Amino acid sequence: MYYYRFNVADWALHTAHLSPEEEGVYLRLINYYYDTETPIPDDKIQWLCRRLRMGSKTKKVQAILEEFFKLKRGNWHHNRCDLEVAAYHEKSDQNRLNGKRGGRPKGSKRPKKKAKTQAKAKITQPVNSGFPKKTLTTNQEPVTTNQEPRTNNQEPVTNCREEEKEKEKEPKKTRSKPDQNPTETPVVDGPATDIRDFHQRPGQDTFVMTMDWAPSEQFGDRAVVCGIPETAFDPHVFGEFKSYWSSRPEARNTMDAWEHKLIVQLRRAATKIEGAEERLKNARTRQTDKITHDQNIVSAIVGGAETW
Repeated sequence: MYYYRFNVADWALHTAHLSPEEEGVYLRLINYYYDTETPIPDDKIQWLCRRLRMGSKTKKVQAILEEFFKLKRGNWHHNRCDLEVAAYHEKSDQNRLNGKRGGRPKGSKRPKKKAKTQAKAKITQPVNSGFPKKTLTTNQEPVTTNQEPRTNNQEPVTNCREEEKEKEKEPKKTRSKPDQNPTETPVVDGPATDIRDFHQRPGQDTFVMTMDWAPSEQFGDRAVVCGIPETAFDPHVFGEFKSYWSSRPEARNTMDAWEHKLIVQLRRAATKIEGAEERLKNARTRQTDKITHDQNIVSAIVGGAETW
């Protein structure tokens, strides 16, 4: 045997009282037992100690044999080793027999899982509907037809396919396309006031922007509420506003809507001006810092090393 199972827990339990030398002797004896697959002869203890390099440990070898082995017919047997060797021989004989027969028998393979077939079997099982089952016997009376005969008043039953064929033979009615350019105007229910302009507020009319347009008296208050002071009213921006929207005659708004658009335009222009002023201020600061730095360098050069 080139391999055997080693149970660490069992080994520690049975050898806890042994010294390291005694445990080593016991381990070498077991390894020899598995290697030769035969019990240890009692008349070859000295030869075994020399072979296992334990010539000076003859007394300890004898003590281990007497504690863990049993002497039977002149040989020291070990119960656990005998069981492992017997199982190994049985498996070897079976493998040798299978090899002569051409391999393992087909029945020895593990059966495949039949999950799909079991699922199909569950589907095909009869379902209990809860109604009592009736068994037909030969003693039952024949079923009679008590229906009344068909009269002429009833409509005859025709074949549906024949009706469909007759309908297909009939000329198809073509739908007349409506005149794309009707001369008559469509009639609209209700007065003309029903068509409402959603941009128109009650009491205000929509109109087109003109160059002579001017905001209402409340425009200043609305601008202040929106965050635009009266000083931000730029006549140039106001002129551009009227020039742009007067060139778009399709744009019609109420007075409030035009004033709101003007507020948005003024706010946008004020934001641009503030940004330009901030950039100019930063540029002046950088230029001032550069001039100061250059002056310091010139002063240091003129003043000599004492200035540094």
